[in-house]
Amino acid sequence: MRSSSMAASVLVAAAALTGGCTAVNKAAGEPVGHAFQLLEYPQPVSQPVAEPAEGSPYGGYSVEVAGSVTYLKETTVLPKSGLLTIGPGPRAGELQVQHYYQGDRFPYETGVLSKDGTASTLNAITIVNPLDSRVSLQCAVAGGIALENLNEPRDLHGECGGGAKLSGTVRADGTRQATWRGKPVELARTVVDLTITGMTSGKVHQINDVPKGGSFPLYTAIDVNMTAQGINLTEELERYVLPRVQD
Repeated sequence: MRSSSMAASVLVAAAALTGGCTAVNKAAGEPVGHAFQLLEYPQPVSQPVAEPAEGSPYGGYSVEVAGSVTYLKETTVLPKSGLLTIGPGPRAGELQVQHYYQGDRFPYETGVLSKDGTASTLNAITIVNPLDSRVSLQCAVAGGIALENLNEPRDLHGECGGGAKLSGTVRADGTRQATWRGKPVELARTVVDLTITGMTSGKVHQINDVPKGGSFPLYTAIDVNMTAQGINLTEELERYVLPRVQD
């Protein structure tokens, strides 16, 4: 009888304690909803871009962005503006070109380029989902991807993070005369198709318009469909370095 009374007292006390507790965050446990609601880009701050000084390739350019990303079956329109920065690469003679969405602190794409005379070559590329670093692609291309002076299509091979393999082709798609920042330029278009196999798998289709003798594309279109860690990411993006090229 005594033990029954003690048990009842314990139950009453437990019920009182439980009833007195309230959730610290009422939204805790509720569905997050749209995946990209987790990533809130700050309002752009109007600040001048530190463009390269004469005689130096290092600096940045404003960029216009158009496109969307699909992640966790949710499609989101990308921020419409961004920044391209150019700095020293990891090896002598290399440049590191990084692309940021407006207001972001971490690049969503990084390319490592080198120049042989006046021709630019893309040696390595990293593509990152800003929401989930597991969904990323880091590849180094053997011999690089020529961005101009291509006389015929070339086969591509390389290694990617996690032991994945890269294969594909790059081909020229003509040239055109245009004007950029008040100066005439000859733009060479290249088309790159890559297939990645291994722990990370997928396909990348990229179009670049590079001025002859330039260090980076003034226009890029890229389609990505990849799966990493069992998570799929697709991206459709167009990027224009500002001011836009005038035909």
